[in-house]
Amino acid sequence: MKRSFNILLFACAVVAAVSCSNSTKSYTDMINAQDRAIEKFIHDNNIEVLDKYPANGVFKENQFVHLDNKVYMNVVDSGNGTRAVAYKTTVLARFKGNFMVTDTVSFENFSSWKFPVRI
Repeated sequence: MKRSFNILLFACAVVAAVSCSNSTKSYTDMINAQDRAIEKFIHDNNIEVLDKYPANGVFKENQFVHLDNKVYMNVVDSGNGTRAVAYKTTVLARFKGNFMVTDTVSFENFSSWKFPVRI
């Protein structure tokens, strides 16, 4: 019984030692890879990144503002010109975007059978 326990303990130690390899990326490595992928995407698609939201609210094609929460936003139509009031104004939005995980995954809600998102 003691011998089988020692063999099991040895096998667990070997598995633990082998599984702790340096081939996995650290969180910092993944963030740096994400930043490089975003920069490449911006360059490949000729996107102009603005530091501030345009005063008149009008974006040119391929112009995006980089928000503090690391979201890139381009407004196609800002609506009727009346500013929304937080927690009081209902805003209906249609949007599309890309997630970059291991590959770029696109999403959108422009299809005719989908309704706008109520925010």
